[in-house]
Amino acid sequence: MSVLKFNQYLILEQGTESCPVATQNLEINTKRRNAAISADYIKYGPLNLTDEKYWEEYAKKWKTTPDVAKQSNCGNCIAFDISTRMQECMPGEVSDPDGRLGYCWMHHFKCHSARTCYTWAAGGPIEEDSVSAEWQSKNEEDVNKKRKKKRKTKNSPDWQSKNEEAVNEKRKTKGMKEGLHDTSWENDEGDKITLMDLLNATEDISVERVSVEELKPHLLSWDGDEEEIIKIDSADLQYPILIFVDNDGEFISIIDGHHRAQKAVRKGLKTIKAKVIPINDLPKDIRKVFSHMNQLKKKKK
Repeated sequence: MSVLKFNQYLILEQGTESCPVATQNLEINTKRRNAAISADYIKYGPLNLTDEKYWEEYAKKWKTTPDVAKQSNCGNCIAFDISTRMQECMPGEVSDPDGRLGYCWMHHFKCHSARTCYTWAAGGPIEEDSVSAEWQSKNEEDVNKKRKKKRKTKNSPDWQSKNEEAVNEKRKTKGMKEGLHDTSWENDEGDKITLMDLLNATEDISVERVSVEELKPHLLSWDGDEEEIIKIDSADLQYPILIFVDNDGEFISIIDGHHRAQKAVRKGLKTIKAKVIPINDLPKDIRKVFSHMNQLKKKKK
């Protein structure tokens, strides 16, 4: 793993050119693609390019003929990214006899140039790296705005009341190792994920700043433990802490970064860098390791 890849926190925060997570994670890509197929307002397809019934329905939307409708495809959509930087993100061959793979910035998955969807818009494809980077930057800004709007106010009594069990979740996960490079979590069944697995799965989540004051009730305390105090003093605040939230944006746990958060408290900082991660959006294998956290939320409700 390269240093650049490991420091993806900084890459994302600066809006530079990291690969979208769907190009690196098959499960996430498949989930998003299937959602685009099922959604009535998207209807990505056809599965079989010779499916004339799909093209007939698609033609009705545009009030034209199937032959003309076929010309409005992913390959010339304004959100279809086939830039050099995006092709380098693809895990394998990008071309076949029918066309090529690219990345859709509207629906965030790898799509095929010969297919289409009901949200097609003229003006593509994206071929220049600079234009590709602009689309990525704008998407990250939009995601942040939506997430901030969705999250409930963190100074509410309900949010504050979850401190006792939430701050101890970091201790409860079996076999946890500490350290920037070797942090890992393991459940009772022996399923294990590393910090790098979690970072790779959340690389499309942008870094934001959260209130230190609102985090205080959820922090672990190591007063009097000299070894842990040394770790707090040496914690690097350039890396964001990782926070799990539920589907409603409600706090679940600080999964990584208690030493950094404690350092921010001791320094009197008002905010700290953080990634706010909806736990149910994580890949299945990662959710399994942290499933006890969702069970805890259900019990509380």
